[in-house]
Amino acid sequence: MKALLIAIFIGLALVAMLFPAFSLRRLRSGRRSRQADNVAAFRSRKAELDTDLTAGRIDTATFEQLETDAATELLRDAQAEEGTAQPGGRWMAAVAILVVPLVAAGLYLASGGLPPMSHAEQMSGLVEQLESRVSASPDDLDARRMLARVYMGTERYQPAAKLYREINEQTDGSNVEALVAEGEALGMARGQDWLGRPAALFDTALQIDPNNTRGLWYGSLAAAQDGKQDIALLRLQRLDRQELDEPLAGAVRRAVIALGGVPADASETAPPAAAPADTPAEAGTQLSLTVQLAPKFEDAVPDRFTLFVFAKQVAGPPMPLAAKRLDSPRFPLAVTLSSQDAMMQGLSLDSADRWSISARISRAGEARASSGDLQGQIELTRDDTGQTHMIVIDERVP
Repeated sequence: MKALLIAIFIGLALVAMLFPAFSLRRLRSGRRSRQADNVAAFRSRKAELDTDLTAGRIDTATFEQLETDAATELLRDAQAEEGTAQPGGRWMAAVAILVVPLVAAGLYLASGGLPPMSHAEQMSGLVEQLESRVSASPDDLDARRMLARVYMGTERYQPAAKLYREINEQTDGSNVEALVAEGEALGMARGQDWLGRPAALFDTALQIDPNNTRGLWYGSLAAAQDGKQDIALLRLQRLDRQELDEPLAGAVRRAVIALGGVPADASETAPPAAAPADTPAEAGTQLSLTVQLAPKFEDAVPDRFTLFVFAKQVAGPPMPLAAKRLDSPRFPLAVTLSSQDAMMQGLSLDSADRWSISARISRAGEARASSGDLQGQIELTRDDTGQTHMIVIDERVP
């Protein structure tokens, strides 16, 4: 259909260009025909005058006067012909003035119009419109909510947190989604620090709706960061019982395992005795480790225990970027941590360039360190990836 429209408008453009040429050609042809008739009439009239002069029917003065009259009439006819040609030229110019914009507009519409604005231009225009709307109508919650979402989508977390706080103040803290959204925005603005007001907002939201998906997720992060592993595990297990889409479902299951819990579907999530030696390329950043038990602790390890291996960002949030939970493995043990072992969507080994790697033997099977647990720790940088590094469990948790 678009091709047909373009062909039609191109045809109109050709007609618009050729029409004046054909018209002028016809006009000139008509002009030449009339001029020839006028000249022929003048010549015929002059011949008659010559005959009359020779025959003596008129004198020389009369001949000259009549000849002058005939020439004047010929000139007048020529001038009149030029005058009648001008309106036709103006008419064709008017047609051209109308047709050319019509053809241009048709080609513009048929070809889809101007090139679309870039995403950045669209977002900038949307932000300006919403900001103007919020300024003009401070009580317009929908505009404030939409602007906050745009801010979140463009990673402007601080102004988003401010808008959500204003919404919560206007609604007296009764809107669960706004409570969780403010906590999320504020925590992201602080570099994923969920303690303080974010944690309080998640707690309030879960008191209103104990099964709120986002509230349980961020509430578990806040509880884990605060050292309340039991609360974090309880919230994750409640979340694990919901129907979740990937990748959140996988992240929740891995977090439950990392905290020493049992996933809702243990048959699909039970970890292998050892991590696979080769991890798919889709895993992103990979840290290859060999976990070794110091000789002095060979007799201190019980028959049944849980080994936790996890990586945190150096000088970053306390939530591990990747974690594995292994039941009673044998040492030395090959372990590969990758972005597939992330505990939180958007927060993985790819998020950092320096990692603190810990391996801890837990007698109680809890991810939280307890007195008497055995552990070891090393630090790696991105330059260390691609090699296998030894981590030795050589100290006891006081």
